[in-house]
Amino acid sequence: MQVYDIITKTADKIGQYTYNNIGWNRYLGYGRINAHNAVNVASGAPNKPQNLTITCNANSRPLLKWFRNQEPDMHKYKVYKKVTEEWGFQYLGEAFDTFYVDNSEQCITGPPIANERVASYRVTAVDNTSKESVPSDVASTRVYGPPMEKALSQNKVLFYQLHQNNPNPFNPTTKIKFQIEDFKLQNDISQLVTLKVYDLLGREIATLVNEPKQSGEYEVEFNADKYGLSSGVYFYQLNSGNYTATKKFVYLR
Repeated sequence: MQVYDIITKTADKIGQYTYNNIGWNRYLGYGRINAHNAVNVASGAPNKPQNLTITCNANSRPLLKWFRNQEPDMHKYKVYKKVTEEWGFQYLGEAFDTFYVDNSEQCITGPPIANERVASYRVTAVDNTSKESVPSDVASTRVYGPPMEKALSQNKVLFYQLHQNNPNPFNPTTKIKFQIEDFKLQNDISQLVTLKVYDLLGREIATLVNEPKQSGEYEVEFNADKYGLSSGVYFYQLNSGNYTATKKFVYLR
């Protein structure tokens, strides 16, 4: 019965149907089984953070708050964010208290506007042994900026951007998307772009891109098996002109 309870309580809620107070509906049951969440709970991971809420701080940035976990060995919280269905929730940052400010977004509190999108967040708890809880319930808010799907569908990129890889964690391959800004008022001029992978000590692991590229959207695939990597955290960095962006990803063998 304990295994049954863990599986039902950690299942992902899917579809548009309303779940009752025990997380069940007649069409989808308890949802889609999430083995990762179930194993975490079975291994003694912390309880998920409760009562996640979002307000706007004095600078109009999304301010996340939640209740403190009562486990005595609590260490920190991890924050995940989603702005598009395509990429889903991706790691955003961590907090050692029960609040987090997303300085990359600006809240919208007035009536609907044309250039807005929805930013959704959830939080996990991590104990001193690095066991991570299942995610909290989702909280969302309206923020400035056109939805990413719309910007890409127009096939016109006006800014630099390095996306979080997908999937993450991964084994053995993952894809990385990036965008190159229109250069000199969209003149047809190429610019040198490099995309490299590094380990935690800053040693270069791989060069995925090292060539001139015109403004636009690009996607490359990284295969960890090709470089004989062990499980762990690695970084990838995009450089083009004066623009530099770095993100981390997790390889699980």
